[in-house]
Amino acid sequence: MSEVEAVEGAISNWLYVAVPVLSLGIMGCLYKFYQSAIDNIIAGRMFLKNMEVRFDEPLLISGRGARLVRVEAFKTVFYMEADRFSKMTVTNVKLIDLVIEQRLTPIEGNTPAVYAERKPDE
Repeated sequence: MSEVEAVEGAISNWLYVAVPVLSLGIMGCLYKFYQSAIDNIIAGRMFLKNMEVRFDEPLLISGRGARLVRVEAFKTVFYMEADRFSKMTVTNVKLIDLVIEQRLTPIEGNTPAVYAERKPDE
């Protein structure tokens, strides 16, 4: 085996390791660069998929009346109704910090035990 063949063999063996490592490094740098955008998109899709509230349904957000209007790739829009009619825009990553409550209306014959124990004031 000559020196040229030995050098070519060493370079080809080195390339089998270097190319995957470099490609993973480049992908990691791209993820870090676009991390906030990727996180917002994933959080928005998960909120839409697991959403128990419907669009334009009355909600309470931290005790204020609101309605869910739009879920976009990077943000979610609520219309606030309690004090003043305003628009609240929340990035999808911050949705987990919101306290979203939904008013439940008891259905006759299918009331929870909490409502069954209560007696109406006379």
